[in-house]
Amino acid sequence: ILGLGDLGTNGMPIAIGKIGLYVAGGGFHDVHALPVQLDCGTDNKELQCDELYMGTRKPRIDADEHLSFVEEFCMAVRDK
Repeated sequence: ILGLGDLGTNGMPIAIGKIGLYVAGGGFHDVHALPVQLDCGTDNKELQCDELYMGTRKPRIDADEHLSFVEEFCMAVRDK
């Protein structure tokens, strides 16, 4: 996220902050905004060993699996 490295689930505040910027600076209405995080694992060994880490403590999925996962999510959201 933003070149900060593998933050895993701990990167969620960045998504929330970006929505704040879109609302404040871009005229985007906050009613139409929802931060979403798709937890696909982390390669950060420190996070994988941290018992307080709230994300998936498994290695990050590969690029092909990630693309399929994101595609499936987008289609499910669009269809709702």
